[in-house]
Amino acid sequence: MRVALVHDVVVHIGGAERVLQCLHRTFPEAPIYTLVFNERVTKEAFPEAIIHSSFVQGLPGSKRYFRAYAPLYPMAVESFDLTEYDVVLSSSFSFAKGVIVPPGVFHACYCYSPLRYLWSEYHYYRRAIFSQTWKRVLVDPILTSLRLWDHASADRVDQFIAISQLVAERIAKYYRRRSAIVYPPVPVREIQCVGPSGSYYLLVSRLMAYKRVDLAVEAFNRLGLPLKIAGTGPMLGELRRMSKPNIEFLGSITDKGLSDCYAGCRALVFPGYEDFGIVMVEAQAYGKPVIAYGAGGASEIVVDGRTGVLFEKQTSKSIEDAVQRMDRLSLVSEEIRNNALRFDTSKFQQSMRHIVESGFEKRRGSTNAWGEQEL
Repeated sequence: MRVALVHDVVVHIGGAERVLQCLHRTFPEAPIYTLVFNERVTKEAFPEAIIHSSFVQGLPGSKRYFRAYAPLYPMAVESFDLTEYDVVLSSSFSFAKGVIVPPGVFHACYCYSPLRYLWSEYHYYRRAIFSQTWKRVLVDPILTSLRLWDHASADRVDQFIAISQLVAERIAKYYRRRSAIVYPPVPVREIQCVGPSGSYYLLVSRLMAYKRVDLAVEAFNRLGLPLKIAGTGPMLGELRRMSKPNIEFLGSITDKGLSDCYAGCRALVFPGYEDFGIVMVEAQAYGKPVIAYGAGGASEIVVDGRTGVLFEKQTSKSIEDAVQRMDRLSLVSEEIRNNALRFDTSKFQQSMRHIVESGFEKRRGSTNAWGEQEL
């Protein structure tokens, strides 16, 4: 069984690229096709992989300004010749799912979300980024064209695999397709430290406006409890200015530094709305409870009252109340860690192998190519 992996771009290491690393470990002989890649990143993350890129790789500034080339990506991804493979597994948050494969090839797509700026967050981006009329005149036709292509290309996928129930609902709404659900991999079993409750609270996030770190800062300003914030981003300066001395900004830290932060914290605070939220699983792997906005991925990861506290409204007062509620609970570290084991890497790999192998067998047996499976 010859497998090819297709990923949007590999220009930095983020959550999607860590999933791609796990996919490549699951199918180590599979080459990786990507629109644009950074050689420094691929040498570090995929030292033994064969990497194929599109013609966009050779265009000026493609690695740094890869988003600017979005109008070319439909044509670029369709240019990949995948005729020599039996299975194509795309890892897609934007265009990778649009590859064209021969009739006898099974195509499964691990989907992080239908492209946000075309669908679920279209009006937000249009209002926040393209607010001036002249920008809309230029951009609206491009976005409409990309949206039409994106919807049409979804029909090329034989099996969608969503990272969460929330993403499965988006796939059903925008693409009218059902999905299997396979949660992203987290190496929970490799984490051995389940220590006693620490004295400080921890927040791990890119410091972007939509992450709502400001709500946590406001809440802990009033609570006066120690909060450590790991991460960087354009909101750093503003958040520093609004924070009292009990809030500490750690900036960008190493994996070892983050591990120490998890091990020593009292709880993780997660004020944002995310499709999944791997940091919540990581914190629970250390036996630490999570205080999170009870929507999106948090509702699938955190068991309210057992492995943490979910709050209903995305406000600083709700975070404050949730922290105080957690102090009244008797949470058990072992139970919290056991909940995290649901998301262990081994389960991800087992599920992905099952989907790929069963899809391959269906193709070989000339079974209905549109049959979709629920895990």
